[in-house]
Amino acid sequence: MLRRFPVALVLVAFLALSCDRAPTAVEDSATDVPTLAKIHNQWYEDTWSFDHCVEVVDADLRYKWLETDSGSASGNYNYQWKFTVHGKGVGWDTGWEYVWNNSFDWVPHEHGSPGGYQYTESFTDNWVIVGKGEAPNWKGKITSKITVNANGEVTADFFKWTDGCK
Repeated sequence: MLRRFPVALVLVAFLALSCDRAPTAVEDSATDVPTLAKIHNQWYEDTWSFDHCVEVVDADLRYKWLETDSGSASGNYNYQWKFTVHGKGVGWDTGWEYVWNNSFDWVPHEHGSPGGYQYTESFTDNWVIVGKGEAPNWKGKITSKITVNANGEVTADFFKWTDGCK
């Protein structure tokens, strides 16, 4: 017990001497908290006619549209359109029935920087139209991305479209 006393005394003295100093102040800098605004976030009803594998199809669609926008003091800016689509359709010539599922996402993003603005944009659109019975199925997909650096040079540019009837 006697050996522990000097160590405890040194520790208490160290803490006492440390406490009389003024605390280090943290610089009061502007925080870069992004602002976020939901512009659209609701369901809509619509009709659409489109060329399908073998015929034109009339569709009754219900889709949710989510549109957001955010920005920050440092110059970063994000925008997004996102659709989720569901519906049913009927072929003009055959009367075949179809079920529609679709997701769509478009996101442009601007990065603020001292030398200029970098920009990235991605886009994905997926369709799956399922035919009932003998009706053919159709799938389609678009994927694209573009990136521009702060010097205005395109550093990535990608576009792909696939589709097909089965």
